[in-house]
Amino acid sequence: MKTKFCTGGEAEPSPLGLLLSCGSGSAAPAPGVGQQRDAASDLESKQLGGQQPPLALPPAPPLPLPQPPPPQPPADEQPEPRTRRRAYLWCKEFLPGAWRGLREDEFHISVIRGGLSNMLFQCSLPDTTATLGDEPRKVLLRLYGAILQMVS
Repeated sequence: MKTKFCTGGEAEPSPLGLLLSCGSGSAAPAPGVGQQRDAASDLESKQLGGQQPPLALPPAPPLPLPQPPPPQPPADEQPEPRTRRRAYLWCKEFLPGAWRGLREDEFHISVIRGGLSNMLFQCSLPDTTATLGDEPRKVLLRLYGAILQMVS
């Protein structure tokens, strides 16, 4: 903004339509400027029916689609023969009832999940074998660490 100083003469209008009054030091609007602005706002409000339209918010972005679950290894996948043998021996030794008399060829085992640091197996009795008490027909066996590496 450009500032003009009065030197005792008549005040000159500034570029913004304000007059500097040398005697009183107050500013007043230039004649006609405020009247034009008021007339323009009155015209706008009459054209819009006297009310301003409400502001509309932009529509919300669509929600992302859910990701499909990662593929799981088939449940019928068989573990290595050495792992199968060790799992059979652990189930036979540590589980009660029908597990104690189970033959290795009757033993069912399937891979549930596998990774670098642990493996999860489902061990089960065959459907033809009856339980002797309240022992479970299916158990989960988790192998990890040195046991998974088969370190003795």
